[in-house]
Amino acid sequence: FSEELISESTDDFSCVNNDLEAKITHILYHLKDSKRDIKGILSCESGELFLSVIKTYLEQLFNGFITKDSLEGIPKEYVVNHMAGSFVETIKWWIENDMAQSPEELTRYFFTVIP
Repeated sequence: FSEELISESTDDFSCVNNDLEAKITHILYHLKDSKRDIKGILSCESGELFLSVIKTYLEQLFNGFITKDSLEGIPKEYVVNHMAGSFVETIKWWIENDMAQSPEELTRYFFTVIP
């Protein structure tokens, strides 16, 4: 989970702004590039630990992008937990559906339902 977006084997993020959608798309490219390994991890007893590590990282990521001004009386911790949990479920759904959608398309799905 790099702080900087860099060129990947399947996509070049080195010239993209480090906004939240770009970071999410970057994560999805990493997962897609490791599709076989990720499926193996999720199918064994280490799967829940792996998803827990991802969720913790996502909580830190989302926490850095969410401002208290945008929460309208909802605790920031709740919003961060909700977004991270939803994204972990999105990843699981995507993998179960053989990663049929592109990372950009899945990012669009996520940010459409999690404004």
